Amino acid sequence: MSAASRAPSSKSHEAVRFSSAGHDRRQRAPSLIGELNADAAVHGILVQLPLPPQIDASRIIAAVDPAKDIDGFHRSMPAGWPRDCRRWRPCTPVGCIKLARWWHASLSGLDAVVIGRSNIVGKPLVQLLLARTRQ
Repeated sequence: MSAASRAPSSKSHEAVRFSSAGHDRRQRAPSLIGELNADAAVHGILVQLPLPPQIDASRIIAAVDPAKDIDGFHRSMPAGWPRDCRRWRPCTPVGCIKLARWWHASLSGLDAVVIGRSNIVGKPLVQLLLARTRQ
């Protein structure tokens, strides 16, 4: 928010981290999301949860343009969104699948147990695994 740091990447993307101190956070966060939504150079927005207690996470998530919502937390995202919205796939569940594929070249025919049903990992992981069986 008051400070931005850029992380270079070997791929064709760039990460920018915004942070601010103290009372400025509550006021600056919604306007920053609006600026990022309007910026054509920004293709995706990842809100790193949990947010500081003075910032209403549901308000911030609702402010993110659904087309730029990397984690798919926006309330307009349909159930089963990884199948229906292929632009972004959630980072942690994709990492879980990559880890499993490191051990097993093919996941076909294997049984999967997902413990937990969070919107961050559990539900998206189940949807990604189900989508893989449909391919």
